[in-house]
Amino acid sequence: MPPDVVAPSPDTPAVTPSLAPTEAVDTTVMRARLTRYFEGEQRTGLFASGLGLASVGTGIGLIASGGETRLGVALPLIAMGALQLAAGLALSIRTPKQVARLDAQVTESPAQYAAEEGARMGKVNSRWWIYRAVEITAAFSGILVAGIGGVSHSDAALGVGLTLVGEALVMLLIDHFAEERAHDYAAALSGFRF
Repeated sequence: MPPDVVAPSPDTPAVTPSLAPTEAVDTTVMRARLTRYFEGEQRTGLFASGLGLASVGTGIGLIASGGETRLGVALPLIAMGALQLAAGLALSIRTPKQVARLDAQVTESPAQYAAEEGARMGKVNSRWWIYRAVEITAAFSGILVAGIGGVSHSDAALGVGLTLVGEALVMLLIDHFAEERAHDYAAALSGFRF
């Protein structure tokens, strides 16, 4: 059994420590965990925005320079970059107000904060498998398209496929760290005692 998994007893299943708090979390610790979680969200939003902007700019530059391979690389760069830019900007814009509201709620209405934020984070954490499935599907689709491009000697298909694989792998990596942060924050919420 891996060292990060608690051995199950006959009555309880194995649980990773990041999902089960070992001690109660007071208001001071909860505010610190809230801040840490949303600082990570803010950094992710800024990174995604920058990555998206760079992808769109690179894609436009590739189209302008011409060539079948460059066009193949440019199209998924622009499409994925636009999604990253939009998601990153939305996250960056909404996070400061969300933090201010939640930080006040932790001390003023801790029961309401714990209930509402716990339910919200439950929904957030229940969706990670969907994002992972989409990103893995995109990566395998990219491999398939690149393979078809290689066999058929289509530089455009090869460019599309390889770029799709790269973009999917980057998103998998970003979401891996976001998911870890979300589970840690949810664990603090479940241990919050006010």
